[in-house]
Amino acid sequence: MKKRKALKPLWLDIFGKKKNKRKYHSREQITNQLLISKLKKVVESDKLFLNPLLDLNTLVDILGTNRTYLATALKSTETSYKQYINTLRIDNLVSFLEEGNTEYGDAEEMARQFGFHSRRQMDQALKDTIGESFYQIKKRNTKKEDKYKK
Repeated sequence: MKKRKALKPLWLDIFGKKKNKRKYHSREQITNQLLISKLKKVVESDKLFLNPLLDLNTLVDILGTNRTYLATALKSTETSYKQYINTLRIDNLVSFLEEGNTEYGDAEEMARQFGFHSRRQMDQALKDTIGESFYQIKKRNTKKEDKYKK
């Protein structure tokens, strides 16, 4: 009993109840927030999104939860598992390309390096997210490099 009483004020303080006079959060909202922060920590810090074999079942096993809880938590952020992972992959790919890296592999090689199964999947994700294909981004960045070399 003593342990429970000691944790209660900490719990209330962390989630802003009473002391900070914020609105109350439901248990589901708190669970979703905790699961999303755990997901971000695991996927982003370990760069799991760069693995083309990463799927929902593998991620659920790593997080120690189930598909329903994870889907509900992601839905609370208005995204899906596929959108979340592809966004991380695309952000990583675009930042790599825009850093001025001139050593591009072919598109198929780049797709696998950044976690996509194929060039086609990478191009579709790029078009859906930022409206450009791999070659358009590569061409744009090549023009920038040529401009700086002159």
